[in-house]
Amino acid sequence: MSAAAYIESQLRLIHQHPQNSPEWFAARLGKPSGSSAHRAMKHDLTWTSGIDEYAFSLAEDTYKTPSSLEADMQRGSWATDYGHQHEPLALAWIGDLLGVEVEEIPLVQYEKDFICSPDGAFLSKRSKHLQLPTGTPFVVEAKCLPNNHGKALQHWQRTGKVLPDKFPQLAWNCWVCNIKDVIMVHYHDYLPPFFIRHRFTDRAFDLVEAAANQIILKRDESTEVLETIYGKYL
Repeated sequence: MSAAAYIESQLRLIHQHPQNSPEWFAARLGKPSGSSAHRAMKHDLTWTSGIDEYAFSLAEDTYKTPSSLEADMQRGSWATDYGHQHEPLALAWIGDLLGVEVEEIPLVQYEKDFICSPDGAFLSKRSKHLQLPTGTPFVVEAKCLPNNHGKALQHWQRTGKVLPDKFPQLAWNCWVCNIKDVIMVHYHDYLPPFFIRHRFTDRAFDLVEAAANQIILKRDESTEVLETIYGKYL
């Protein structure tokens, strides 16, 4: 079984639209995602006061036109471009190190409303780095910019953990995929690469689900408000 097949076996849908394509952006419209999870959840995965603003922005997204989607595609930055260029190198590095095939997963959808775009996923093999039964599923998240590379390395050496501000995105991606193990890869051309393994608990998944349901509740309330406002003009 491949990692993608495992995710689909968890009653998840994998969209094969290339990342940042028009179809990829369209599939994400109005749906909360891992990359924005920090707008709704704190480091401890409880929801934040910003959840209302985030939910309203999701409601507004559903009114985007093809031209505004095109603008989203063009709204990149050197950091975004750099990440897209180097993520395949990061996935290849961790794959070689662990002796596994890391599959790129463009977009995962859970039920009607929840999505994530993990950088990759794999099924483990026994190695000196992972003392786990063969076939344990993992989500992979790669960070390739030099920003915070040293901070993340120092934090890992001191605590053995991922930087706290990464937890909302990682937990969301794992929850959507229904995979509790994640590998955070820090990779850069001229800095020492390293990875951190984290396993989320049932309690963490419960917290993510609570926040996710709250987002949808508030998004749908905001949608009703917008329909009333825009109905006068559309």
